[in-house]
Amino acid sequence: MLIYFVTMKLFRSRFSTNDASSWSTIRLLHTDSDYRYVQTCDIRAGIVASGYEHDNNNYRTIKIMRKRAAIAIFTIVIGVLIGLGAVAGLDTFLKYTSTLEFCSTTCHEMETVATEYLGSTHYKNNAGSRATCADCHVPRPLGAKLWHNMMGVREIYHTVMGTMDTRSKFEARRGQLAENEWRRLKETDSRECRACHSLDAMTITSQRDDARYWHSKAVEDGSTCMECHKGVVHQLPRPKKLGG
Repeated sequence: MLIYFVTMKLFRSRFSTNDASSWSTIRLLHTDSDYRYVQTCDIRAGIVASGYEHDNNNYRTIKIMRKRAAIAIFTIVIGVLIGLGAVAGLDTFLKYTSTLEFCSTTCHEMETVATEYLGSTHYKNNAGSRATCADCHVPRPLGAKLWHNMMGVREIYHTVMGTMDTRSKFEARRGQLAENEWRRLKETDSRECRACHSLDAMTITSQRDDARYWHSKAVEDGSTCMECHKGVVHQLPRPKKLGG
């Protein structure tokens, strides 16, 4: 208390103005969304007053910030939900279009190759293992799978135009279709084949003489599966006639 009155004396002796504003100061101590806590010091009268007063500017600013934050949070939540829905829908679509039922029954053009597949060892064998259409023809990496399905939209055109809706039309295009698939597998080092078959896992010494020879040569040369294993499931295209 003594220090306070000494301070008052010093200020009174230093300032001689009668302007009330020179003798009063306002110091902001605390603020919230609606009010601010202030302390008023009247040096001439030796009075220290404190209390809350309404802060309209701060209230409006906080209100605007809260509204913007709510809009931002709402937008993010809606975006996340839409993204999750899109991913779930895409995953369901990819799984459905990769099923054996879809490949063999949905498109009329696939009836010929579906019949060939059902009679192959990829469908039924002594080991009881089965490789479906998608296991051989649909890439497993997500990026390659999405690109493959995008390119598959071209088949809708052929379905609508009826370019392969009969056995004779399909046979006329079988060679080109086979070449396209063989080229794709060679470019990926027979990626889909190697998902089930691996030279490293083979007991080559226990194989037949011809298989042992060619698999040993493939290990040495780095050959890919599709260079030898054509026509394993589907019929080979008819050789082109010379001059035709």
